[in-house]
Amino acid sequence: MADIGGIVKDVILGAFGCAGLWKLLEKHLDDKSLIAKAKIAAESKASSAERRILTEAGMLSLHTVSDVIEKNFAPLGADRVILFSGHNCGGVPSPGKPYYVTAMQWYAANPEHMERMEAYRRIRVDPAYIKMLYCISCPTADEPNEPGWRYDRNNGLIVLKTDEMDRCQLKTYYEAEGVVESVIVFLGITDFNLYYMSIARHEGSYSEANISDILLQTNRIAPEVLKW
Repeated sequence: MADIGGIVKDVILGAFGCAGLWKLLEKHLDDKSLIAKAKIAAESKASSAERRILTEAGMLSLHTVSDVIEKNFAPLGADRVILFSGHNCGGVPSPGKPYYVTAMQWYAANPEHMERMEAYRRIRVDPAYIKMLYCISCPTADEPNEPGWRYDRNNGLIVLKTDEMDRCQLKTYYEAEGVVESVIVFLGITDFNLYYMSIARHEGSYSEANISDILLQTNRIAPEVLKW
């Protein structure tokens, strides 16, 4: 009996010991959780501070971008240049999800078109537009095979000819603006914003040399927008 009583006693003490150990472990886990949360908060604060610094640097980079847009595309035949930000879909646009675009900076040879550019704010775009953005920003996208689209996967661009395009939101805008051809070029993604440019003309067509030069100019702009 003494042995049985001792065994029972050991089991009871062991149970309480385990309970105490579990309580200690829970406290340790809680402490680790608090430490992890504090670390995340500190990193978030540091990230926010860094973003403020980058934003200030980004404001300075606006001058560089503005100069390139206003001076360097017109000699290549462009009549209207817009730098857009796409947003509200978590980075790369996906078919079937709502997506919005906003004009960030622009140039128009015709002053009357400047007001129209200012109206391009948080525009919800249609599936054809989303498909276009997906193609230029995702190297593994399927070939679009759309009338009036010339897709250049290697350079992240699409050349659009308005009169050959199927009816869509972008064709309607182009007809209203008098755009006959446009080059859409992917710039980059930062946070949840996708940056790209539309370099359009009201008559004629871009040569291959023009498009090469357009790429050189957009390559100057791309690293700047990532500072914003």
